[in-house]
Amino acid sequence: MSRHLLVLMNRSVQRLGKDFYFFLVGELLTLLCIGIWHVTLSWWIATQGGAQDLALYGVALSASSIVFTFVLSPLGDRYNKRNVILYARAALLVSGLALASMCSEGHYQIWHIVGAVIAGSAAMAVVLPACAAVPADVVPVECLPQALSIQKSVQAIGRTIGPAIAGFILATTDVAIGLWSMTVLGILSAISTIAVSRNAIADPTNLSSGSWASELSVGIKAKWTIPIERYWSLLSLIFFATFLPATGMLLPLLVQHRGMTGGWYGLIDMAYASGMVFGFIWLTGTLNSRWGKALASTIGMCSTGIALMMTGIAENAEAYIFCFLVVGAGFAVHNLNGQTHRTMAIPRSYRTRLLAINVMLYQVSSGLGAAITGWLLARYSLSYLYVGYGAVIMLVGLSFLHIPGYRQFMAMHHEDIEGYYGETYPEIFREYLGKQV
Repeated sequence: MSRHLLVLMNRSVQRLGKDFYFFLVGELLTLLCIGIWHVTLSWWIATQGGAQDLALYGVALSASSIVFTFVLSPLGDRYNKRNVILYARAALLVSGLALASMCSEGHYQIWHIVGAVIAGSAAMAVVLPACAAVPADVVPVECLPQALSIQKSVQAIGRTIGPAIAGFILATTDVAIGLWSMTVLGILSAISTIAVSRNAIADPTNLSSGSWASELSVGIKAKWTIPIERYWSLLSLIFFATFLPATGMLLPLLVQHRGMTGGWYGLIDMAYASGMVFGFIWLTGTLNSRWGKALASTIGMCSTGIALMMTGIAENAEAYIFCFLVVGAGFAVHNLNGQTHRTMAIPRSYRTRLLAINVMLYQVSSGLGAAITGWLLARYSLSYLYVGYGAVIMLVGLSFLHIPGYRQFMAMHHEDIEGYYGETYPEIFREYLGKQV
């Protein structure tokens, strides 16, 4: 069994290239770093400064993430992504060193912490969109679905394990150890980026001569002008405003409300992550070959909605584990199909900017969803919220089928969709008019 797994891994490395896996290791370490950062830093602030300081930290982190994700998005398109990611991870490391040093010295000043957090937020705002664009640049077009499925699986694992590691550290040691472990992971992440060969990603060939503001406006114009992107973004905003609270802030409340222990919460969260990995690795390809990408994506999102509705009705832990396994798998199918096609359709010199807007919309919907959920919790029960959010997600999934050109877009082969937006909308991507993208 283990020998068979090693053979498969060796074939995968040969097919996708070692540079892709070095990037992948760096991304996993960065996600672990971010997960430990959020949990340990929140705990430090909560125990030392209380609710007021914690609220200030949350506002500073959210606002700076949204602003920097948008303002710094042209970096990944103007310069070599390997170098951009490397320097941004180095900046994140410096921010982590500052926080760990302050904690070790017992220096608690909320404004100093906020300053370090804003600097780290700027670094993360550069890293995340650039990493999202990397697979399309370092692997062949025919291998992109496999590369993205592996990347998404690694992201699901990293986002799950990071907070778990932080919780273990806080339970056994103290905050300073957690922040220093984050720093060690940051160093390893930077080293993995250095290991990537310098020519793994070619330097941008279509550099814009316009101003920074004009480059930012291209991303917004593309999102609004291209019908598929416009409607997809609006539906995604609604989806994440309901999906994120249902899988995040409401879940521990539901577990506690049903009288379950924290161990059940961990198992449910693990089922959710396992469902995503299962969806990214196997289920998406299976449904695509059977039903086609458009219908498979709708099945995935509707399954997610139904499972969340069942969560609101069920009353035992075993049912919650099954429901969140389905939630993770269904989300993976829709997410992987959408990102594969949309990433490839964007001309290479614009990918980071448009993917950065996706990240920004995710952050906005996260804050919006939390605010709406907080208001609804004061008026309705958890069961009603889960049933309502599940119904909304089902409607969103069905609405995707009514986006103009959606079915035809999702039916395109990977060889045909490369640079599709540049060829179809040359008024937005002018330097690609009549060129190979």
